[in-house]
Amino acid sequence: MSDPSKDQGYEPHWSPLEEAIGFDHYRDFMYMGSGQGADGAAVYLYKHSITRRYINLSDDGRAWKYGGNGAYTETDRTDVVREALTWVGYGEGITQ
Repeated sequence: MSDPSKDQGYEPHWSPLEEAIGFDHYRDFMYMGSGQGADGAAVYLYKHSITRRYINLSDDGRAWKYGGNGAYTETDRTDVVREALTWVGYGEGITQ
């Protein structure tokens, strides 16, 4: 695995987001770069274009929450996806 701290965010990595929310919804997100999870996993950062809320995912589908100072801690994926999408009315239609 490449070192996510060296990722400048210029190469979007869409597969974790597409797998988490489905093809119909991932296009509403912007790829914002990457970080590193507490266990060393690469964490990819996606920001919804309307809600401005983030979904942060690793390759294995785990969700991550930003805790400040560049630290990401694992969190519940369903909650993160719901929070990012519910405001725009996707709610129940997401892949979980």
